[in-house]
Amino acid sequence: MLSDEEKQELLQSAQSEKIRSDMQCLSNFKNKKGTCTVDTYIRFLTVTNAFVNHKRKKFKRIEGDCFKL
Repeated sequence: MLSDEEKQELLQSAQSEKIRSDMQCLSNFKNKKGTCTVDTYIRFLTVTNAFVNHKRKKFKRIEGDCFKL
């Protein structure tokens, strides 16, 4: 259940033209139509990651020659 403060924050975010534009761009990329480029998609992911406050992980090289899923 969302608090009143969280609901208000979501409503304010929904009114943001930038967020709407980013979501439209992502939708266009997903559907392979429109003008969303790979660079725009990467920028969207970077901004989204910052928005949800995920910390970047240190890159670890995968070593070996036999991998199973």
